[in-house]
Amino acid sequence: MKARGPGGQAADPPPACRTPHAAARGLRVADVLRRAAAGLFDAGIDTARLDAEVLLMEVLGWSREDLYRNPEVELQDCQAARFHGLAARRRRG
Repeated sequence: MKARGPGGQAADPPPACRTPHAAARGLRVADVLRRAAAGLFDAGIDTARLDAEVLLMEVLGWSREDLYRNPEVELQDCQAARFHGLAARRRRG
């Protein structure tokens, strides 16, 4: 499934991911959000779900609406790595 960006146009991958990459071992948007929110919540962050959404929006260059329109889209390896790095940083405060 091709990701859709603002206005329903095909969303471009972030600059670091412009070269073809394999999907990140089946990591879908919905799964990444759920797991990251749980990890942030466990770290004592009250706005865990929102924070996970904001971080993923940054990585993908999407709006919040795009996240919920495209829950089945798989992240590329570089997107997953960047997201996990940002989430880890957020967990540390």
